[in-house]
Amino acid sequence: LQGRQPGLDAQLRAARERLAAAHRQATEARARRDALRQLQERVRQNGEIGDWLKACGLADGAPLWRALQVEPGWETAVEAVLRERLAALAADAETVRQALAVPPPLTFAVALPGGEGAASPISRSAGSLRAKVRCDDPKWSAALDEWLAGIEAVESASELAGASGTCVSREGHLRTPHSLTLYVPDVRTHGVIERQREIEALDAQIETRAAEEESAREAQTEAERALADAQVRLA
Repeated sequence: LQGRQPGLDAQLRAARERLAAAHRQATEARARRDALRQLQERVRQNGEIGDWLKACGLADGAPLWRALQVEPGWETAVEAVLRERLAALAADAETVRQALAVPPPLTFAVALPGGEGAASPISRSAGSLRAKVRCDDPKWSAALDEWLAGIEAVESASELAGASGTCVSREGHLRTPHSLTLYVPDVRTHGVIERQREIEALDAQIETRAAEEESAREAQTEAERALADAQVRLA
């Protein structure tokens, strides 16, 4: 038994180190996620719009960007096309009437009722911007189809010069048959899609870290028990 004690001591040290590392990683992931959530909430409730949302009963609504999954690399293009509609909320008919009676202090968009289950009016071809945007919430489908209708996605701004239809580059520059809009990211909404993706990834990571932490805690408890039993027998 005395010969086993150094090994038991080493196992306990290793178990404690594993638990400390698991706890640190879980804490860091939660802190990062919480910071991102706070930043997203500040974007949603920015300035006077927060008071208007409360007055319209929309303060607890989930904005469109929270429901979007965008193909990596195309976030800026989606931001450029949707602009203020990224922060849109779904509203019922009564809320729409109230919003029209008392307009918001900033440009704001709402998805009108009745969009669920509506037939898609556009083709989601592989080259379209719509094909690069997924949303599992049916209340947004019709609005997204309308807002992204007819817009092709091109890899770089250089392709816009010879384009004949309506298209947007990865950088967010938008070409139509008769105009070109050069995009500069809006500080109010830039990055919300990528941050939301990171939040969702961190949520999954936190679950994994919590399981690892619990496993490490159980291993430490078992190592402590084994060492205590050995010390009792030696006494």
